[in-house]
Amino acid sequence: MARPADKAPFRKLEIMESFYEVLVEEGLQEASMAKIAKRMGVRPSLLIHYYSTKEEMVDGLVGFITQRYEKTFFPKLDEVHDPAERLDLILDMIFGLEWFRLVDNSAFYACYYLSFRNEKVKHHFQEMYLRLREMLVEEIRQYDGSGTLSGEDAERRADLVLIVLGGFNYQKNIFDDDLRFEDLGRRLKGLALSLIQGTPA
Repeated sequence: MARPADKAPFRKLEIMESFYEVLVEEGLQEASMAKIAKRMGVRPSLLIHYYSTKEEMVDGLVGFITQRYEKTFFPKLDEVHDPAERLDLILDMIFGLEWFRLVDNSAFYACYYLSFRNEKVKHHFQEMYLRLREMLVEEIRQYDGSGTLSGEDAERRADLVLIVLGGFNYQKNIFDDDLRFEDLGRRLKGLALSLIQGTPA
């Protein structure tokens, strides 16, 4: 029989899934522990056993969001070994609408807002950014193939790609037009590739 401690990761995942759903439906201010517990069919005291405050739950939710991206997209890379094909797939993914639809932006930006006031939440956003950046840097160096691209240059190029992605995400939130953004995503993918192939200032 499993000990209660063994169930903690599963309980935390269940709490995060319910928190995310309430956050999407009602917003951060209305996403109370009582509402999350009601959705789960448990007492609020169960949530407090794992997360003493809502801010702690937001901190956990950033990790939940990161895992959702990684579990959905990164396994696709395991099937591709050619560096050029891998980079093409990555750019297809991050500049595609599926990337934006995977996590509701109202939930994402509600958490992001708290990063201005909570250093722990901010740290988790930094970790999420750095994990994606680290993956891009490695793929860029493999794609270069010449062995002459320094780690610093690869990092600069990865940063530029992520800045382009951030601007694309912002625009997608302002204008909800899938056809327009499918086309824009294709063009920004080309821009990102040119930044990777060039020599950033």
